[in-house]
Amino acid sequence: MKKNSVILSSIIFSTILAASNNTDIDITLDADNDTTISFASWTSGSADGIVYDVTTYTALSGDTDPANDTLISTTTQYYYWKTYADMPQATYYNACVYSDVTGAQTVWSLGGNPGYTGIFEFDCTTESWITSSVILNHEAQRTAAAACMGKIYIMGGADAGFTAHNYAQEFDPVAGTVTDVTPLPTARHFLGALTWNDTLIYVIGGQSSTYHNVVEIYDPANDAWTTGTAMPIQNRSFACGIQNDTIYMTGGYNSSGYVTSSYIGVIDPVNPQTIAWTAIADIPIGPSGTPGRSGPVGACVETPAGWRFYFTCGDDHGVPAYDTWYYDPNTAVWVQTLDKTTAVSRSQCAVYVPNPFDHGVFFCAGGGTSATEGLVNIGPGIFETPPVNHGYAGFGFAAIANPSKGMISYATLLSGRVVLKAYDGCGRLIETLVNAVQPVGIKTINWDTSNIANGVYFLRLEAEGKEDTYKMILVK
Repeated sequence: MKKNSVILSSIIFSTILAASNNTDIDITLDADNDTTISFASWTSGSADGIVYDVTTYTALSGDTDPANDTLISTTTQYYYWKTYADMPQATYYNACVYSDVTGAQTVWSLGGNPGYTGIFEFDCTTESWITSSVILNHEAQRTAAAACMGKIYIMGGADAGFTAHNYAQEFDPVAGTVTDVTPLPTARHFLGALTWNDTLIYVIGGQSSTYHNVVEIYDPANDAWTTGTAMPIQNRSFACGIQNDTIYMTGGYNSSGYVTSSYIGVIDPVNPQTIAWTAIADIPIGPSGTPGRSGPVGACVETPAGWRFYFTCGDDHGVPAYDTWYYDPNTAVWVQTLDKTTAVSRSQCAVYVPNPFDHGVFFCAGGGTSATEGLVNIGPGIFETPPVNHGYAGFGFAAIANPSKGMISYATLLSGRVVLKAYDGCGRLIETLVNAVQPVGIKTINWDTSNIANGVYFLRLEAEGKEDTYKMILVK
C-alpha cells in the first residue's frame, strides 16, 4: 500500500483464493511510511494445472460492498513438467523452432539422426505431432535453426558421416518450400542460432575440424552475411537463448573438455555486429557432482517475474542429465527448478512457446528419445491488470474506445517487425492482425470483425522486444 495523506485505522485487507480461502489482516496505515502486508501461506490443490483467481481488496469500516474496493485481480499458476504425445520417431541432434506464422502455434523439429532430412510438426492446439510432407534439401544433424521474418532457417550441421557443412536452408511453412540461401561463411555443427529483433540471425560457435568462437550474422532480407564480435571462448554443444539485445550461453565442450563457464553478450542496436561479452556465474553442477556439462538445451522464457534464461539436461560427464535451472538477470544467480521427467543428452534445442499454449511452456523434444515434455504454466498469462495509461507518449496501444467496433491504434518508437494478435477471453489465438516490418510512428488498422462474435478480447502488440496488452469489448 503506497503512502496516504491521512491515517486510516482498522482497515481489513482480505485475500480470496479459489473463491474459498479467505485471509483477513487488520492494520493501521502510517501516513508517512509505506506499509508491507504479508498473508499467511497457502497450499494449492493437488491436481496439476489448476488456475486460481486471487483478489485483494480493502474493507473500510462500514463498507457494505467490498467489491468496490478491488485493488488488483491476478492469477496464480502451478508449474510442472507435462508429458505430451511422443514424436513420430526417436530423434536426436535435431533442431526445434517455434512460430505461429501459419496462424497456429507450432513447434517444428528439423533434421537430426545421421542422414535425416525430415521435418516434424507439433500443433500446440491439438497437442499432436505429424510428419511434414516437406523435407530439407540437405542432411542436417547437430544443426541449429531460428525463425525470422516469417521463415525458418536451418544453419549448418553435419552429414551422415558427421562432417560439418555450411548449408543454410530456408523453410517457408506457409508455402511449404525449402530453399538454399547463401551458405555460412564457416562450416560447422553443434552450433547455436538466435534471432535478434526478428531482423538478424546470430549463428554462434560450433565445431568442424576444430572448435570455433566465431559469430556470423545472417540478414534474411538481403540474403547476406556479416561477422560479429567473436565469443570469448571456443565452444560447441552449449545452451543458448536471446531476449531483447542480450544473448545467453552456458556449458558446452571444447579442447579443454566440459565447459564450466557462462556468458552474456549484449548486442549494440546501433551497430548489431558489435557484441559486448561478459562472464556470468558458471553453469551449475549437475547430478554427476563434477563441474561442467556438454549439450544442455536452453531458451529465454517469459515469467510473471520477468524474462529468464532456462536450461535443462545435457551430457553430464557421460551421464544424461535431467536437472533444470534458470538464470535470473535481476539477481545474477542460477536458481534450480523442477527436474525434467526424461533425461536427455543428445539434443540441440529447447524453445519457449508463449501464451496461450499451456500458459507458456519451456518446450523440449527429442534428444535421443521420442519424448516431448514441457515445463508449463511459467508464462505471464493474458489477464486484466490495473488500469494503464495507453497513449502515444511511448510504445504501445492508444486508448481504444470500449465498446469497440474493431478500430485499433498503436505506436512504435523503432522501425522493425510488428506483430499484433487477437485472443479471445480464454486466451485462445483468434487472429494475427499484423505481422510485418513497419516504420516508426502511429498506425491504425480496422479489424474485420464481421465473423467475430461480440465479447471480450485481448490484443497483444509485440515489437522492439517489448509487449503491450489491451482488453477490448467488441460490440457490433
